[in-house]
Amino acid sequence: MKIAVPMVLCLLLFSCAIRQEVTKEPVRRPEKEHQPLVERIGEYNNKLTSMNATAIVVFRDIDNTLSLRCEVLARDGAELLRLEFKDFVFKKPLATVVRNYGTVATYVHPTKECYQTAVEETDFGSLLGFSIPVKLLFSSILARVYIPEGEVVVEQIDDNNLLIEALQEQEVVRFGQAALPEEIAYAMTDSLGHTHMYRVSFETFEEKGSLVFPLVIKVTGQDRILEIRYSSVEPNAAISEEQFITGSSDLEGCTRSN
Repeated sequence: MKIAVPMVLCLLLFSCAIRQEVTKEPVRRPEKEHQPLVERIGEYNNKLTSMNATAIVVFRDIDNTLSLRCEVLARDGAELLRLEFKDFVFKKPLATVVRNYGTVATYVHPTKECYQTAVEETDFGSLLGFSIPVKLLFSSILARVYIPEGEVVVEQIDDNNLLIEALQEQEVVRFGQAALPEEIAYAMTDSLGHTHMYRVSFETFEEKGSLVFPLVIKVTGQDRILEIRYSSVEPNAAISEEQFITGSSDLEGCTRSN
């Protein structure tokens, strides 16, 4: 399957139309200046195997702004992920999201509601007020370039842009001057033939041990912005797999579960 030229142009224009220039600290450049972009993505994604971090998460739309505290634990890329959302001021638990490979468990603490769904069926639209494809969301939280599953077609458009295409997904990954992925223009076509477009940006890169990590991540779409500002990041931390196993204690007190 070959992507239509208008969609590629649309993704590039979408990216340029809402791009904001930011000042970044100098970061280390890769040794292979002319390395193919697809290889750079593989190396970039594979450098982060686990993470223990804290962040401020901000949701913005035309009318409202909501700020939350978030604790992030991750292993095996984005396959094992635990997000603890808390009230910004009083630090009261609001929601816990646990991904364990193919399943996602969500606990809404104020209402004591619990849900367990397959990853591909998970939609945080009602929880966040912003419906983002969940695999794109999880990858973005960990500053990873999302790669669609299944058969994909990869084409390097020029020195700075890489096209990745799957059956119902297309994305253009833009690399910055430091040869790091800085922006993803992503488009998904749903079962009704409607196309939904999102932009993911990685900003304020800093060296964290053996890797370079963006401390600010933004996901834009549907006139909404999800912004993640990391205050602490411990990459490749030793994290037990038990942190991502949900059991009866997690469901205790829930008034609703599926």
